[in-house]
Amino acid sequence: MRTIIAILVISVVFLNACQPDSSREDTEVFSSNFVWKGDSLGNSYFDHSAIIIPVEPEKVCTRKTYLQLQSGINQHYIYEDFIDSFPVQNTELNEPELTFSGEIGTYRFDSIQMPLVFRQYSVADSVIGCVGFDFFETKQVLLDFKNQRIEFADEFDTENRQAIPYKIYLEHKLLIPVSLNGKEVFFLCNPLSPLYVVFNQLNINEMKIGENTYATPNTQSIEDANPAFRGILGYAFFKDKRLIVDTESQSIYILD
Repeated sequence: MRTIIAILVISVVFLNACQPDSSREDTEVFSSNFVWKGDSLGNSYFDHSAIIIPVEPEKVCTRKTYLQLQSGINQHYIYEDFIDSFPVQNTELNEPELTFSGEIGTYRFDSIQMPLVFRQYSVADSVIGCVGFDFFETKQVLLDFKNQRIEFADEFDTENRQAIPYKIYLEHKLLIPVSLNGKEVFFLCNPLSPLYVVFNQLNINEMKIGENTYATPNTQSIEDANPAFRGILGYAFFKDKRLIVDTESQSIYILD
């Protein structure tokens, strides 16, 4: 009798172990390709300075348009030179808003209120506005730099991956803890910057983010460097990686 019970218990455990992880299988993943745009920084030109994502606004644009991705949160707006193309609401406000619906790849968004701003500069005339990581209603955004692809889901597979918490600086910038020679400092997480640098520090023997060790950044001499962060994690760092930004838990995952 004991033998029969033991066999039944083992069978149940085995069957449960073989069941798929429905929490991830049932998670819908939306995706779109993105395009890199170049820009100048100081006296140098960089090919990877801005990410623009094809967008199809509902019922308003017949030509190809893009949204520029900002490397933070709370940064969603449309350039006001497109005001004639959208149904504008709340015009009594100092910053009029519009109701914005459309598609980004397989991702559909509906009736999002977007403020209008004056276009001082943009990387291309076809860019109609900017969005941050929290524009998307999914909890997580994945940037695949090698394949120039952006994905959106409530949960990606981050098993055995370490969550790196970020803190918000100046309302929208993301700062993450980094260990330089065993001392914790903060770096600006900005994959849309071409740079991977540390400010005004030489002789860096070890660079760690969480439990992982990475190649050390270049040193850049900057007068009056911002004391809030000691360096920048930009495209030169992320170019062969994938980055997941989880705006709900305020953390990122770095995937090789």
